[in-house]
Order: sequence, then structure tokens, then C-alpha cells
Amino acid sequence: MSDTSTPDGLPGSQLCKASRANLTDEERARRKEAAMRAAGTWREETSRSDAEMRVLFPRYPAADGSDDDDVSAWRISYAPSDTAGIAAALEVYGMVVVDVLTSDEADATAADLLADASAQANPAKATAALDFNDPTTWESRNWPKPKSKFLFGSPAFTQLAFAMRTHPAIYEVFRGLYGGEEKLWASIDNWGVMRGTRNLRMRNEETGEVEDGVERPQWRTSLGPHWDCNPHRIVEIDRAEGHAQRYQGLVALVDCPITTGTFACVPGSSAYLDTWVSEHFRDGKAGLANRSVRPKASDPMAAYMQPIPLRKGQMVIWHFELLHANVPNTSSNMRLIQFIRMMPAWDAEQRAMSRSKDRHSPPKIWKRYPEIADHVRTTYSLSSLQLRLTGFLPWSDDDDDDDPPVEPSTAAAADCCALNAETA
Repeated sequence: MSDTSTPDGLPGSQLCKASRANLTDEERARRKEAAMRAAGTWREETSRSDAEMRVLFPRYPAADGSDDDDVSAWRISYAPSDTAGIAAALEVYGMVVVDVLTSDEADATAADLLADASAQANPAKATAALDFNDPTTWESRNWPKPKSKFLFGSPAFTQLAFAMRTHPAIYEVFRGLYGGEEKLWASIDNWGVMRGTRNLRMRNEETGEVEDGVERPQWRTSLGPHWDCNPHRIVEIDRAEGHAQRYQGLVALVDCPITTGTFACVPGSSAYLDTWVSEHFRDGKAGLANRSVRPKASDPMAAYMQPIPLRKGQMVIWHFELLHANVPNTSSNMRLIQFIRMMPAWDAEQRAMSRSKDRHSPPKIWKRYPEIADHVRTTYSLSSLQLRLTGFLPWSDDDDDDDPPVEPSTAAAADCCALNAETA
């Protein structure tokens, strides 16, 4: 049976679709709520006082006796060997700051990031090599993928990037988080860049003259509150499948005060996840999709978002289940970071056989970039430990380990320092 035509010539079903397409997000939400209330599937969120919310979502403590509510204050941090302190912070706040790189290591990696970006830029468009101290070189044409979130289109594949993601201090932290588990994989993850946007010294494209005090509001990007997972899927599927706890992490390669744009989160929100899921509906099977989820802008939890300024060489690690975001860069300086985390190799393999695939696990990356995998394996000076951490050697192949068993703080540190010297 055909649709009944409307006066404007559109079939009735098409008109209905066109009408729905013109609805605002708020109107769609109201209609959905009304339908779910009628069906008896609506979940009401519990109303809580500010005092109750502050207990649920405590401030991550400031360093040096500063006020915890001072968003510009540096935060307390832990040594990589302080397994108990790191675990306690993650238990309470769902995140922790750890000192992992020396100043020289961070400087070398920051320089490597910019050199890598310049090497990947389109030679037909780029006009200058990127210089951290020269904003005139920061124009979009000089970046590999200027329209992407962090200006890169692929993971960090330089030799120094591998030295950092297998850094002994970072390995020590994640070994502690996984109860001494040595058989880990490092994520083959991305660089991250946020350009300065205010009071810049830039070249006028029309006159060629260099001008001071230039604004670049179009570079002022930010990510709103989100989970890089589906809370309903975590609670209803992943835990039942017995997956290991997953963490995310990033390392600051330069000082990242709040003005440069920095990581932000709702401390305590990971422990609150089950409650949040119980108070928020999921939309049928689609509500269990393996995807990133954003809460509504009106979600009361979002009001307790806390920026976490990071000093150069510090790493912030957070639960996958933590609601997080970042704040925009409103300064004249660049934010430079490297995303790094580790996971038990057995769990990453298990996820690869299920629908909960980790797109930054070594097998996923090397399947996507086989030529780069061959280049890294055959030309980089990686120890057997580093080859295992990055998925090039199987952890079960212990008999072929030609390196003597040593603590990460000795030989692995030497590996990392050697790579620093070669690539700085």
C-alpha cells in the first residue's frame, strides 16, 4: 500500500521523517522521555544535595598545601614505585598523577613530536618546520592532519615514541596496578597537540608582516564530558566476561597549566558508574554498543568536573570508567602530550576475540599498519622486553629471551636512555 500524498507532494512517511529531522535535541529527548514513561521504562535520577555530591565526587588534592578548589593549583603526585599510594588514589578518585619522565626526557620527546609532525606534513602545502617557540610556524598547513582532534592522523611511530611507551617508570606503574603482572602490552597510541590561541606573534597572510597580539579562536578546541566506553556495556557485559580493569593515560611533555588546556575529570565518577547506569535508561540493544558515550549537558555530575594541571614529565592515569574531558587552550603556549597506557596481554587477546576490541592494542595497530610494523621491528633498537611490550614477541616465548632477567629500573632504563641519546 502506497503512502498518502500530502499537499506539498511528499508522501506521508517522508513528511514524518522530515518533521522528525527538524526537531531539536531537547524536543527529541522530551518525546523519548514521554514514550518511556508511558511504557514504564523511564528511570528517575535521584536528587542529591551539593554536600552529597561533594562526598561522591571529591576534589583530587592540590600540592604544596594549596586549596583543593583552586583549579590552577598543581596536584599531588606519586613516585612510580609507590604502588600503594597510586592504588589508593585510584580507589578514591578514579585517577592519579605520577612522576614518570625526567625533564630531559620530556624535552627530547616534545622535540621529537614536532619533528614527526613536520615530517608528516603535506610538502605541497607546508611552508615551515614546526617550532615550539615560534607561533608563525603553527599554521594549519604545517600539520599532518589539521582538521583532526589532535592534528595527527595516525599513532606515534617514532623510535623515541616507542622508548616512551615502554619507559621503565611507566612499566613499573602498570605492573603495580595489575598486581605484579609482567606480561603487559603498551598501547600504540597518539601524540596530542593543542596550539596556543591567544596573544600570539603571527604573520599577516596578506601583508607578510609579523604582528603581535593575534587571536586564533578557531584553534581553541576542547572535548566535553564523555566516557571512552559505554557505561551500560561495562556494567552489563564486560564485568560478566571477567575482563581486567582498564586504564587510560597521558604524559605531559611540557608544563600543562589550566591555561594551555589540560585533562579534566569528575573524580570519583568511576566508583559511581553502577549508580549512574541504574538511574539512566539504555536504548535497547543499541544501548550496549561498544562506543563512546556523553552524558546530557544537564547531568548534575558534570558540574563537578575538575581540571588537572600537569607538570612536564607527569603522567595522569585514570579508570576507563571515569567521566573525563579537556579544557581549551586559552594561552600563547602549546600543549604537547603523548597518550600511553598498558594492559595485560592476556586480556587484550581476549578482547580481540570479543566485540570489546581495543583499537590501540598492538595486534590491532600492526594489522592496520603492516609496513610500519616491519620497519619498527627491523630498524629500531628495541630490547626483548620492549619487543614484548609492543607485541612483536610473544610473552609465552620465554626461552628465546636473550636478555638476562633484570628490574625495569636498570636495563630498561638504559634502553630508554640510549634511545633518547640516539633521537634527541
